[in-house]
Amino acid sequence: MKLAELHKESSSEWSKKAGELEGVIKALETHLTQVEDDYKEKLGKETLAKSDLEMEVANLKQKIQKCELDLENSRKSGEMSLVPFTNIAAEPANLSDTPMKEMSLSDDVNRNDLMIVPRVPSGVSGTALAASLLRDGWSLAKIYEKYQEATDALRHERFGRRHAEAVLERVLHEIEEKAELILDERAEHERMVEAYALMDHKLQQALLEHDNFENTIRNLKSELKRWERDHFIANKEIDDLQKQVAVLLKECQDVQLRCGSSVPIVGHGAASTSISNGMSNAENNNHAHMTFNDINGLVQQNVQLRNKVHMLSTDLENKGVELRESFQIELKRITDDAASRVEKVMKKSEEQAIMIESLHRSVAMYRKLCEEQQKTRSSIENISSNLQDDGRNDLMVLFEGSQEISKKTHEQVSERARKLDEELTKLRTELMSLRSERDKAVLEASFARDRLNGFMAEIDHQRKEANSVSLRNAELMHLVVDYEKRLRESSDSMQALEESSRKLSMEVSILKHEKEILVKSERRSLDEVNSLSERVHRLQATIDTIHTTDEVQENARSMERRNQQEYIKRLERDWAELKKEVQEQRDHVRVLTLDKKNAFEGCMKQVEDMRQELQSSWKASSDAEARAAVAEAKCSDLEVKLKSKRIIFRDGGHDNSAVNEVNDELFRLKEELEKCKEEAQANNNYMLQYKEIANSNEVALKQMESAYQDYKTESEMAKRSLEDEIAKLRSKLSEFEKSYVMKCEEAASAIEVKEKDITTLMNDITILRNEVSQKVSRIENLEVELASSKSALDEQCKRWRSAQDNYERQVILQSETIQELTNTSKQLSSLQQEMAMLRQTADAHKAENDALRTSGEQEKIELVKEKDEALRKYSELNDQNKILHNRLEALHIRLAEQERGIAGLSSQRTDSHGEDDLHGVVSYLRRSKEIAETEISLLKQEKSRLQIELESALKSSKEAQDLLRSQADSARSSMFKDEEFKSLQLQVREINLLRESNIQLREENRHNFEECQKFREEVNKAKIEAERLNKILLEKQVYAEVCTKDLDMKKTEIANLNQRISELVENSRGVDLNTYETMKGELQNIKSTLRENSVELERAKNLLSERDIAIRNLDEKLAGCQSELGAREKKLNDVEASLKSEIDRQKKITFTYKKKVEVLMREKADLIKENKSLLKQIEDLKSSNLTFFLFHVN
Repeated sequence: MKLAELHKESSSEWSKKAGELEGVIKALETHLTQVEDDYKEKLGKETLAKSDLEMEVANLKQKIQKCELDLENSRKSGEMSLVPFTNIAAEPANLSDTPMKEMSLSDDVNRNDLMIVPRVPSGVSGTALAASLLRDGWSLAKIYEKYQEATDALRHERFGRRHAEAVLERVLHEIEEKAELILDERAEHERMVEAYALMDHKLQQALLEHDNFENTIRNLKSELKRWERDHFIANKEIDDLQKQVAVLLKECQDVQLRCGSSVPIVGHGAASTSISNGMSNAENNNHAHMTFNDINGLVQQNVQLRNKVHMLSTDLENKGVELRESFQIELKRITDDAASRVEKVMKKSEEQAIMIESLHRSVAMYRKLCEEQQKTRSSIENISSNLQDDGRNDLMVLFEGSQEISKKTHEQVSERARKLDEELTKLRTELMSLRSERDKAVLEASFARDRLNGFMAEIDHQRKEANSVSLRNAELMHLVVDYEKRLRESSDSMQALEESSRKLSMEVSILKHEKEILVKSERRSLDEVNSLSERVHRLQATIDTIHTTDEVQENARSMERRNQQEYIKRLERDWAELKKEVQEQRDHVRVLTLDKKNAFEGCMKQVEDMRQELQSSWKASSDAEARAAVAEAKCSDLEVKLKSKRIIFRDGGHDNSAVNEVNDELFRLKEELEKCKEEAQANNNYMLQYKEIANSNEVALKQMESAYQDYKTESEMAKRSLEDEIAKLRSKLSEFEKSYVMKCEEAASAIEVKEKDITTLMNDITILRNEVSQKVSRIENLEVELASSKSALDEQCKRWRSAQDNYERQVILQSETIQELTNTSKQLSSLQQEMAMLRQTADAHKAENDALRTSGEQEKIELVKEKDEALRKYSELNDQNKILHNRLEALHIRLAEQERGIAGLSSQRTDSHGEDDLHGVVSYLRRSKEIAETEISLLKQEKSRLQIELESALKSSKEAQDLLRSQADSARSSMFKDEEFKSLQLQVREINLLRESNIQLREENRHNFEECQKFREEVNKAKIEAERLNKILLEKQVYAEVCTKDLDMKKTEIANLNQRISELVENSRGVDLNTYETMKGELQNIKSTLRENSVELERAKNLLSERDIAIRNLDEKLAGCQSELGAREKKLNDVEASLKSEIDRQKKITFTYKKKVEVLMREKADLIKENKSLLKQIEDLKSSNLTFFLFHVN
């Protein structure tokens, strides 16, 4: 009863924790999906970045090649433009030691040319020289003229030297500009080379990272597979344990009831009472006992609570690791910031040291210049004093002999004095301007000093802030250490609880699990035998149906063949009847042509007879006319004779006999005339009749000719139309032939494709048969293993009885574990509260760090601005110094020219002014040197102090790490002290390994059996489909043969028609109207036959299209089978993708931390590069300023 109450309490607690853990699991799943999407996006970005980097590398290579070409061209042009320039200026130390000699191209002459006044040899004095010249016959005027000539020559030489110096300076300036350009190009080339090297290095790093990522992906995949196996096995073990615990609890309850203990077990609520309604004991008693389902539910809740405890422990560990990493990252960042600041301070101190060294050099140069100027002035004073003394003595000696010369010299001296006074006034004004500029420079230097003091104060402030940050970091480290200690203690307690619960659950679940597995295997074997018998019956039924379908199809084919044969016979009969009709029509056409010829010949004979009769009648009429003409002539003669005889009779009388004779002759002649007239009239009438007949015959002939011409035109038109129709028919026939050839080719290709498909299906069937045979052998082996497992089952039953004895002990231990779990839950709540507090403190520290970062960045920007202003002022001071140097040189040159003709007082004044200016410059430089030395000493002190602070911080970090390591070692040693715990762990591991191996074997057997079933079903389906396709192919082959025969028949018919058309064309050349009409009738018949043939062709096309549709349906069915296979492959791919996604999620968690570290390292590298570039720029500016300054000084 106590155990049941403890189970109820634990189940209530575990149900609450299960709800919480389900929420946590859902949140983790969403987080994993988000991480997977991020990783995919990052992979896409990395591929794009890689392609961009490759493009940039190609562009950089092209730019490097261009820069190299430009450098070579610039070098060539520089070598061409360089002028041999040697010995332009010498060292300033040797300027005062070389004597001035004649103008030559040697080094000594060049050194003397640089001097302001040439030196007189030390062994010869001016008086001795003048005395020697007077002895030799030189007069004072001549000496003065020579002196003037010498001075003019000296001036000319100086002017030439200055001009040459100016030219050389220009050349040097051009050379320096070109050298600067070359140096800039070299620097750019070096930068490009460095950038290319960096890009190459980055590419190599990216490739290495890619390889590392691939390796990690593979490792994570293997780990994921291992974890999945462990998870699956653990779930199975948990289910088995649940069932075993439920069975054991039920058995315990039964034992209690048998022993007679009537203590009721309190139910778990309304659900437990509703579940136990079917129990007879619950109906009789008022208080319901615990049922099997209630116990099973309690066990499941217990398992869920254990899983939640595991999850919470892992979450706590992960959070502790994340906090450690975050604090370590912040520590590194703070130490890096401090190191970067120290580096900046050191760089500034180095820059200031370089500036001080440059100032020392400039002071040394000024000192040398001042010494050289003092030496030159002392030599000039000595020469001027000697010249004055010698001039006075010479004037006193020569005054008596040359007053005119003295007047001229006095005038020249007075003019020269005026010029010198004017030049002195100019020099004084220039000195005043230079002094004002010097005062401005002093003020600017004081302003820069104040700025430096401000910078130093800011650096002190930053140092104080760094110290405060380091103190805060130390406090945070102490907090982290305390939190880690608490986490370790909680994790140790949780692990101990989990291990104790595992020990209790593992030993209970072994025997029952194996027993159930054996029962399941027996059931599966029986089910498989039943399924195999059912499949055999199904196969027999399918074979019978296939035979019946074959018989039906053969009957259908025979019927189709009979119908086709009858149809062919009908067509042959029709063709024979058409042939007979065509022959009859041909005979009729021949008869008509003969009748036409005979009629034409008779008409022509009649026309000829009529022509002959006309000719004969024409001849008779002409004869009659001739006779009439003769009779008329005779009548006229007789009338003439009668008239003459009458006259004679009137005149004299003749005999009556003569008169009578004449009268008789007249009477005869009259009769003959009448006869002739009658004959003439008859002939004329006859002629008129013949003319009418001839006209009618001519009209008939004309009609016959016009009709003949019309017949010819109509026959020609008919010929043309027939030829056109024949051409159209031929084109149609060619098209039909082409389409028939195309369809034959398509049918052949389809047949080949289907034959290939059939061969592949047969191969697949053979493969499947082999696989089925192999799996049958496997099934036999499995049956053997079943027999062996049954023998092993008895042994396991014995073990199970021994395990029942140990069960009561384990239940008591479970109650203790439940109490410990309640304590751990309380500790977890307290730890969560502490975690919330620590998170709040960490957020506050983060905010403070962000504020410090922003302030540091602002200070950095202000420092950069002040640095730029200081550089600008430094460049302005350099420019002013250059201007001062140039003016000083001009003053020295002018003073050297003027000091020979001016009195000693004026020369002393100018010397005093110049010396005052130089002393002021020297004092200013000394002050700047002292200030710089003090600043250097202060910076060195700061550097030493910062180094000490860094060392102390590093020591403290090392000590903290050592403490962490020692604590971790102590925790590990405390975890693994007990030898018994280790031995139990080893035993549990061995049992787990045995279980895993058994479970894997069972899963493999089950999987193989399922695959065998699937393959058998697929083989049966493939066989059915192959048989069906073979039948369809045979039908289509028969149909194709029939179609080929039909097409051959139609080709022969078309050939016969073409022959008939050719014969008709030949016969139509001499056709009459009747033949034309008969031909028209024949054409109409031919057209009707062609229409019938086209209808038949359309029917054949329809049949072909129907068969094509059947083929397409078969192809679609094949595609459906392929799609099913593709769907199965997709399912496999989805499973693989899910595995990959889980691997990617775990990778992303590690990849984010790596990226954070890389980003920080990149930022550090970028800062170092910026510092280096700034240092290089400062060094370049300093070197350029120094070179320029030295050039002007020289």
